[in-house]
Amino acid sequence: MKNFYCMYLPYTEIGQQVADQLEKDIFSTPWGHHMLLIDKFLTEPQKALFYIHQTVVNGWTRLCMSDKEKL
Repeated sequence: MKNFYCMYLPYTEIGQQVADQLEKDIFSTPWGHHMLLIDKFLTEPQKALFYIHQTVVNGWTRLCMSDKEKL
């Protein structure tokens, strides 16, 4: 939970409209997806946010997202 908080905290302090969309995407993504992304992208939160957004837009399962990360 601490890594989740630390990873996404900087993105809550940006413009209101962008922050609202990020918040919606972050909280619409299942916890299992976040665990994979935190393990892989803890120091690169922009990449994690990309995969979160794609998960919401495309309805990716955890397995699908994991396969996409290998690209």
